[in-house]
Amino acid sequence: MKKDLKNISAILKSELPKLRSEFKVATLEIFGSFVRNE
Repeated sequence: MKKDLKNISAILKSELPKLRSEFKVATLEIFGSFVRNE
């Protein structure tokens, strides 16, 4: 179990920058459509 947690945290560390940039893009798209609807 401990080993799995270590693997998960390693995966998260390597995936985080990618996820963060995708999240930024999604946030900008949502915000952009929200602004256009005003």
